[in-house]
Amino acid sequence: VTTANRDALVETFREIAELMIWGDQNEPSFFDAFVEMRTLTHFSRFINQQARHRSHLTLQLLQTLSIMVQNIQLETSLFYLFSNNHVNELIECDFDFDDEEVMAYYISLLKTISLKLNPATVQFFFDYGDGVQGGNKKCSEAPDAKLASFPLFTRAVGFVEHPESMVRAAARTVVLNVF
Repeated sequence: VTTANRDALVETFREIAELMIWGDQNEPSFFDAFVEMRTLTHFSRFINQQARHRSHLTLQLLQTLSIMVQNIQLETSLFYLFSNNHVNELIECDFDFDDEEVMAYYISLLKTISLKLNPATVQFFFDYGDGVQGGNKKCSEAPDAKLASFPLFTRAVGFVEHPESMVRAAARTVVLNVF
């Protein structure tokens, strides 16, 4: 990402979101093309490159993902968005939370995701610690095994007592929606 192509990328990601939502609501096979092109893998790659540095691309991707999660209607489309651990990776990104705009988009995304939680989707946000997302596997008992985690919940709890009231309210909403 360079300053020369940054604005074009921002616009491209915005348009991709619009098209994915249109495909979900009007022509599922159109949405499937985005699945085949592994669109979220590319989103994840860009966000991981930009997470530590405030950029228009980071803000656009956070906003784009929030809009996509909010507007996707088909359960299979939601499963695509939430599967393959891309959203969990994004949730765990090391963003610059001192930047109020980044914080606002990030906490909005967490809240939007939490509003889509149900018995079928919650599995995508629970990491059993053995590299398996969702499913029925138990955590490995090996001493060096990663502990099970629930990044959506863990991150939200970290903001429950944030000084900004909007952030606190959104974090509390996430925590309540998890339960």
